[in-house]
Amino acid sequence: MKSNLLTGIFYRADRFFCSLIILHPLSYLSTSFVEEEHFYWYFTFATLLAYTMFKDKNNRKSLLPLLFLQRLLRNLNQTGDKWANLPDLGDWFSLPENKLYITYFYFIGLVFGMFANWKCSWQNDTIITSEVILIIAQGVTTYLYNTAIGRVSVFYDYDKSSGLWEVQCFWILTAIRTFMAVIQFRRVKTYTTNVPTSIRILSIMIQLHLSVIGLLMKPHNVIIGPSMVLFSYVLGSKVKEQWQLEVLHYWMGMCFFFLMGNSNNIASIDVTVGFIGLEQFNILWAGLFIILHTYAFPILAYLLLTKELLNRKNMKGSSSLDGYATTHLLLNGLPLLVFMILIIVQREHLFIWTVFSPKLLYLMCQTVLIVVLTLIRGLFFSAMTESSNS
Repeated sequence: MKSNLLTGIFYRADRFFCSLIILHPLSYLSTSFVEEEHFYWYFTFATLLAYTMFKDKNNRKSLLPLLFLQRLLRNLNQTGDKWANLPDLGDWFSLPENKLYITYFYFIGLVFGMFANWKCSWQNDTIITSEVILIIAQGVTTYLYNTAIGRVSVFYDYDKSSGLWEVQCFWILTAIRTFMAVIQFRRVKTYTTNVPTSIRILSIMIQLHLSVIGLLMKPHNVIIGPSMVLFSYVLGSKVKEQWQLEVLHYWMGMCFFFLMGNSNNIASIDVTVGFIGLEQFNILWAGLFIILHTYAFPILAYLLLTKELLNRKNMKGSSSLDGYATTHLLLNGLPLLVFMILIIVQREHLFIWTVFSPKLLYLMCQTVLIVVLTLIRGLFFSAMTESSNS
């Protein structure tokens, strides 16, 4: 009797996940759902989070903190169309009289980010002094950059400037950190380690990505990156089914995409990040910074999920990663396919340029980005497999 009940719950969970996967592309039939898509991701991700964890009593202790954290993050940025003009925490923090509060909040988020950065290391069980120093130094230069441009304050006189010197120091530290990671990576081959090469390289990529988006984010958004790392860690330890973990990470990436203030309106793209640390405009660097900033969390969710799947004990060969690539491409490609058909059918619609076209651009860019990441991952792991066999 108990076995039949658990089986029924499992199949209901399958139907629940599948119904939401199908429901999302169908929601594009309404322009209002396109304009306010962030609500779909907020509610479905929170519902799936609660549904997944309440299946096991042991998971309930880790549920409420995550739901509370997501609710806090939702208040940071108002997005969408109808309520975008309402004040949010980000607007409140930006007021001159609240500069002290944003300084404290930014400092907490920065420390949280540095801790998450260190925890993402493949060797976080041992404290590597040089790595910790570099992580802290990157955090200090990021803090001084935001101080120089007047976003936050310090408790001593610090001249305002363009922040060019601070950003240059940040990139120098990033280059040093990358060089040291390569040296450690080559040195570790001389002795036995239980950490696969792919996990070590993914860990380095995640750490560098966290550091870069920490520089590009506005002060009140810095806490979002380490929060995603926390969500991914909890999901990886609680969700046993691989395909459910893949779906949850994809939805988490989309949910956090809107949490940072993005919408389906091109006007929500922050183009100012394309000028960070540049003396003059450079279209390549500006484009790269804008893409990394806009799609920071779908990329981070992709990397975190890949690392978690590689960490699973039942991971054997490349079959699971191939299935993962198929699942992720399907989750990105299905909405794009449905939306392209929809936009052809409704090409005479009144809102074809203001609602449908910007959303199509977002979907195309994200799908192309995921395809490129998947191809790089596939070519990279294929090269590693050939080198290990030779």
